[in-house]
Amino acid sequence: MSIFSEVLSELIQQKEIKVFSMVKHCHLDRSTMYKIINGKRNPPAPDVYKKMTDFMRLTPTENQRLTEAWKITRMGAETYYKRKSVENLICHFPSALPTPPLNYYINSQNNPEETGEKNCISLSSRQHMNYFLHRMLLTEAGRKDGNISLFMQTDYDFLFSLLSSLKPSGTLKVQHILCMSSKTQFTSENELYNLQCLKKIFPLYMTELKYTVWYFYDEIQSHFYNFNLFPYMILTTDAAILCSSDYQEGIFFQDKDIVDMLRKIYLSCREKCSPLFEALQIRPENCVDIFSSLFRFSYQDETMIGIQPEPCLTPFIAGEILDEIFNHDIENGSFILSQGQKAFGCSLQKISKNQFLLYFTLSGLIHFARTGRLEEFPEVFYRPLTPRQRIVVLQDVLTCCQDGTYRILEESLSYLPHNLHLCICGGEGSILFRDNSGHVVFLLIKESGLLDTFRDYMEHMEDSSFYKPEEAVLLVRNAIEKLENELS
Repeated sequence: MSIFSEVLSELIQQKEIKVFSMVKHCHLDRSTMYKIINGKRNPPAPDVYKKMTDFMRLTPTENQRLTEAWKITRMGAETYYKRKSVENLICHFPSALPTPPLNYYINSQNNPEETGEKNCISLSSRQHMNYFLHRMLLTEAGRKDGNISLFMQTDYDFLFSLLSSLKPSGTLKVQHILCMSSKTQFTSENELYNLQCLKKIFPLYMTELKYTVWYFYDEIQSHFYNFNLFPYMILTTDAAILCSSDYQEGIFFQDKDIVDMLRKIYLSCREKCSPLFEALQIRPENCVDIFSSLFRFSYQDETMIGIQPEPCLTPFIAGEILDEIFNHDIENGSFILSQGQKAFGCSLQKISKNQFLLYFTLSGLIHFARTGRLEEFPEVFYRPLTPRQRIVVLQDVLTCCQDGTYRILEESLSYLPHNLHLCICGGEGSILFRDNSGHVVFLLIKESGLLDTFRDYMEHMEDSSFYKPEEAVLLVRNAIEKLENELS
């Protein structure tokens, strides 16, 4: 029996379902229904499955359990949980904080000789570990040019929560080396391990930290958990901690020679690793250097597929509208405008060649119709589109919804966080969002496994995840009509 037939049989028995009546309701013959129930036939098609669940009058919990079993049996457990992991990551992507992070730092930098503290201290509990780690990081955050180096996985919640709440008094660099799995590996909660790592580190990109992460491949369990003494290392300017993978035991060092030796080892390891992302922050003063990276996907003769809150509007604002809304007073304005015109025009060509597929939300559509803002770019580059300009752009969006190039998400994805813009094009991908300071951050994904996982998810989204083309057209048309009524 399949997992679907097992769950289905259990629910039929528990709820005392009359199979004959369900057969009639679903317009199936009795033999086919019993083969489905006994696992001798593949799970039913979506329309038949919907009739079955309607007839069974399932509770939300029962419906979720049966639907999960139905999907697992249809696509396989590994594929299902991989795609589910991507969806969980997308739906829980961090949003910019409405208030600044807590101002955690210590200005005094204690000398161990002055305090009488030992240069080497054994740590025998997680509480002990947290105490020294807390003091180390807050002291480093109080420096003018702080530097924290991590050689560890992302399962130390105390550490990553503390880092994401820091507001350093100066520049604070956080350099992180972590191990990625080279094969499909899941956690005990059926989360794809590599994506769980991403979920833990994304909040650090939202902060004022200069966070950079490198990766290497290895067997996670054997490298970090099985008979390894102190596989994790945390370094600051003048202190270090070596600790076990369960954070119950470790050694705290303040001896300069030992800390320097550990730093050399760390740098030697980092040379053998690769950057997980290329991180860029879009600001007027550095945009000349980064626009070639930001627009790189538009120039490639590859299919571009993305998911984000609002519809991608840039292909439709090239030409006159872009010239009208662009802030010509910013430095290097002519160069930026020419690059934008070229890139947005290339995106429009992709749409005409069916090399463009975009998923977005109804709330994102409404937000643009109401405000005229392009969330993918800092406000300093442009003025919000006028209602009349919005109507022109939305007419193009409507056409893309008609042919299925643009698709409006529904169900759980309709609540996609407003901060996430994920795009895959050929062998490259990017994640674009706003940090806690309101700056637009562009992460170019460098690890091929992540690209494949994201691409697989977006290329195989189920029809139930988005509105039908005719439904999407009506939603866009409603937004246009509201704008037209405002102008009349």
